Amino acid sequence: MSERNTKQKSVILKCLQEKSGDHMTADDITDYLKKKKMPVAKATVYRYLARLEESGLVKKYIISEQQPACYQYLGGSEPCLSHFHLMCQVCGQIEHFENDNLQKMFGDIKTNEGFFIDGRKTVFYGTCRNCTGD
Repeated sequence: MSERNTKQKSVILKCLQEKSGDHMTADDITDYLKKKKMPVAKATVYRYLARLEESGLVKKYIISEQQPACYQYLGGSEPCLSHFHLMCQVCGQIEHFENDNLQKMFGDIKTNEGFFIDGRKTVFYGTCRNCTGD
């Protein structure tokens, strides 16, 4: 039984690694694995995503209570430590956003107030260019 579970974890992790630049929901992962002829139960996907999030390999984003959470594979590297995220509240698209002024502001807050703002958990919500028609 544990061998099968290990294989399931392995294909979930491989999916996340292959789609490392994407933000995927549990349904996206389940559908992707089904198309690859490696079906995994959605409950298994959720359980393993929770473990990966705890370990820091995956970042979880909650767009709204009406939409499922999405996940981004970090792979133990620190790409999401140096930038922020812009999330469209209409379509759910997430974009990486780097800004020296924000980095400086967060540094000033830490220096002056003794308060550390975790950039990995900093998401700016709004409407993307495609949804506004600009």
